[in-house]
Amino acid sequence: MSFQKSSRDLKNDVLTRCGELTDGTSTFEESVMLYLNKVYQNLLSGGNLFDPDTNESWIWAQAKRPILFSLMPTVTGTATMTEDSTAGTFGSAPSISLEGRILMLANQADVYKIATHTAGATAFTIDQPYILSSGSYNYTAAKLDYDMYDDTIIITNKNNKIDFSEGGAQLTATLANGSYTPTTLCTEIDSKMTAAGAQAYTVTFNSITRKFTIAQGGATFSLLFASGTNAYISASGVLGYNIEDQTGALTYSSQYALSAVMRITKPIGIYRNGGYYATNAKDANKIFLIDDNTLMREFPISRMNLMVPNRFCIIEQNPDGLTSVRMNSYVDEEIRCELGYIPVHRKLVDNANSFPIVPSPFSDFLVYGAAHFIMLDKSDTKADVFRQLAQADLKAMVVDNRKGMSLSGQDFGRLIPRPNQVRRNTNSGDCY
Repeated sequence: MSFQKSSRDLKNDVLTRCGELTDGTSTFEESVMLYLNKVYQNLLSGGNLFDPDTNESWIWAQAKRPILFSLMPTVTGTATMTEDSTAGTFGSAPSISLEGRILMLANQADVYKIATHTAGATAFTIDQPYILSSGSYNYTAAKLDYDMYDDTIIITNKNNKIDFSEGGAQLTATLANGSYTPTTLCTEIDSKMTAAGAQAYTVTFNSITRKFTIAQGGATFSLLFASGTNAYISASGVLGYNIEDQTGALTYSSQYALSAVMRITKPIGIYRNGGYYATNAKDANKIFLIDDNTLMREFPISRMNLMVPNRFCIIEQNPDGLTSVRMNSYVDEEIRCELGYIPVHRKLVDNANSFPIVPSPFSDFLVYGAAHFIMLDKSDTKADVFRQLAQADLKAMVVDNRKGMSLSGQDFGRLIPRPNQVRRNTNSGDCY
């Protein structure tokens, strides 16, 4: 990483440019890191802090692998409803939980949402008291809302180390390479940490917050995510910890949620075509993002149909970046989906092992941006100079990003027929 500036290098660069000492005595020591992170996180979210017209989907910030999930088929059967009650009973117990699905009853215009239901149970509740006459009805339970998370975690030689200490020398747990779920990864970590140390460890995953917790029942211990010799290939990233040591406690919970989304940057990719005869090749096998008002206006729930969706909207995104979306239709078979996104990246920390993911030629943008805010705090007229330098670097980044998306070889811009749509004249060798 010698070609890239660490967060500490960037901090010292900002202080130097602003006429401040880098020996830890500057009154702006803490402010620099705050401003570096302000500029950094804004850049990841699109980069409009220094240019309101910039809203770039940075290639270098994209998640290494998309969020993989499945559209789930409808469930049908009979349900008994009671007037003025939220309680209902399925004729036969669904094998999966139908909580969160819309409930459509035969020959009724009103649509309800299943508020609570447990897999294998006949009892359920709806989101408001049933307003029509009591009775038994044929129902369809359709899933429109989906949580955007992926429970597949890949461990390789690039992220399989956990350096820690029980009060003495550094200890290292080496995780076996492979594909894990959060639960199986917890088992692997506590097994390897317990084997490497003298104490017993317990690792858990909270399915609601989607964060990990590493705990020990003996004396306090430390997680050496910054000072450990394997900091560069640490598992801290996939576990959601900052690149900093965790010390002085028996329990440490991660700061970032697994599958946290900062921005959705691409349509959802699917491998089935919808029943839209006017769909061209560019729009095929994709579900496009629209705003929630447009989806409500053009695809009201009471008129949603059984077909492969082609539109979705974000219906919820909590402060940790956990995101839920709604489709504009429902399906009758399971369909594999892929969501491209920019994840919530870890903050920059003041140490030599914390690096921004910004391409090294453009790391000065962070310096200029932070220096601009420091000079504003100092009421120094050079603040405007740093603002202009930051804007120039931002424009250069945009150009570089778009250039990377358009490099397509010597055939760029040419109309070339698809091979399966070309007939060859066997006599002349021509294609037509």
